[in-house]
Amino acid sequence: MPEVEVFNLDHYCHEGPLARTVADCALLENVIAGPHPSDVASLRPKLEIPAELGDVAGLRIAFSPDLGCYHVDADVAANARAAAGRLREAGAVVDEVAMPWRLADINRAASIHFGMIFGPSIRELYEQHANDLTSYARRFVADSDKISKDDFVAGLELEGKIYAPLGAVLDEYDALICPTFAVPALPAEYDVADPLSVNGQPCTDWMDVLMTLPFNIASRCPVLSVPSGLSREGVPTGLSIVGPTYDDVTAFRIAAGHEARFPWPGSGERPPEAG
Repeated sequence: MPEVEVFNLDHYCHEGPLARTVADCALLENVIAGPHPSDVASLRPKLEIPAELGDVAGLRIAFSPDLGCYHVDADVAANARAAAGRLREAGAVVDEVAMPWRLADINRAASIHFGMIFGPSIRELYEQHANDLTSYARRFVADSDKISKDDFVAGLELEGKIYAPLGAVLDEYDALICPTFAVPALPAEYDVADPLSVNGQPCTDWMDVLMTLPFNIASRCPVLSVPSGLSREGVPTGLSIVGPTYDDVTAFRIAAGHEARFPWPGSGERPPEAG
């Protein structure tokens, strides 16, 4: 399925499947992924996720509970650690690793990228329908005025420095696992100007809880998010499975291995609550 310009050329932007089970997710990816004559960024040959993925025994998996720089909700962290334990029980070698990332660098790189591409891409729409846009979209337009062409080059340099230690980890391990989000969820009515806190401590920026941002930056690495459990309030928490560049199959294999030991709603069972 091709993305349309300019977003097919925006390396942060990807179309991906959403499904109740890993098997269904693989089926949908096999339908929508593959080369397309209108999209230079589409990959060939077409990748097929096999129906039989095998188990995780013998795989080497790196685990980071906080990616080295995120303050993570206690329930989210506990559920991610429990997921790592399940993969160990399934025969994988799971080692906790320390990532040398700085949150300020990740947020700055993302802000530059959004300011250079996403904000300008919706400016015409903003000028015509600003009141109909989310605060999230309006902020990107406003922030784009603060980003210069020189910032764009600095942002690319930051992105390279952010990927380098992840690449080193994925050269030693088959995958990296970590929480998907630093908090169980944002309120449905959340506005980007609203205050946020994690474990009672205030955040300085709404991007401080977006543990997906490093993988927007390292976007050639496939990432699957699977349920890791429930918070004390009954909100689902997630586990990101990050594969080496273009190695979707290994990410699916680990996701399936986790699902086999931790079936979630949709398979007829309910995950246990944290604590």
